[in-house]
Amino acid sequence: MRLLTAESNDRLLTHVEQSLNAFEQGDESKLDVKPALAYCEVGRERLLDLRNRFVASNIDLLMDTVAADCSSGPVMAPQTH
Repeated sequence: MRLLTAESNDRLLTHVEQSLNAFEQGDESKLDVKPALAYCEVGRERLLDLRNRFVASNIDLLMDTVAADCSSGPVMAPQTH
C-alpha cells in the first residue's frame, strides 16, 4: 500500500509539473485527460487487488473480530428507539 501511494503521488506531482511547464510554453497537449484516466483505472485495479489479497490472508482474524463483536447474537431487526 505504501509503495502504491508513493508511486501514485510521484506520478501525480510529475504530471502536474510537466503540465504546468508545457502550458506556460503554450503547449496544451499535456491537458489530455485520457492518459490520466487510464493510469487511475490501473491504480484502482491494483488497489482492489491489494485489498482482496489482504482480506484473503487475514480472513480468519477478521472473522474472529466480527464474531467477538456479535457475542449477543445477530441483529434481526434495526434498533430503533
